[in-house]
Amino acid sequence: MHSRPLLASYPALRMQDLDEIRDWLRRNYAIQRLDLESGASVDCVVNHLPLTSLALTYAHYGAKLHARLEQSDFFVQGFPISGGGEVQWDDRPYAVDPRVGGIAGEPGSQ
Repeated sequence: MHSRPLLASYPALRMQDLDEIRDWLRRNYAIQRLDLESGASVDCVVNHLPLTSLALTYAHYGAKLHARLEQSDFFVQGFPISGGGEVQWDDRPYAVDPRVGGIAGEPGSQ
């Protein structure tokens, strides 16, 4: 991880309460569901810069999470700096890592 998180001048969250993290992500990214791996604890840092028609967000959760977006009229595009994950689109998995970003939103994505 970088010595100073990206967008550090725009802090949005610093917490370990998963319910509060869910609430913020629901309001800002239409996250319908957010689950943590069994036995894991979260240490969340989110920096968020809202702009006119888009927002830039840096997020570090400190644990592996599973998120499901509501069907919406916007897309979320992610570019991992470290770590990785998977995006489901039309029931097909796509790897996401520092070499390959991912996109979610609209019908068919998770």
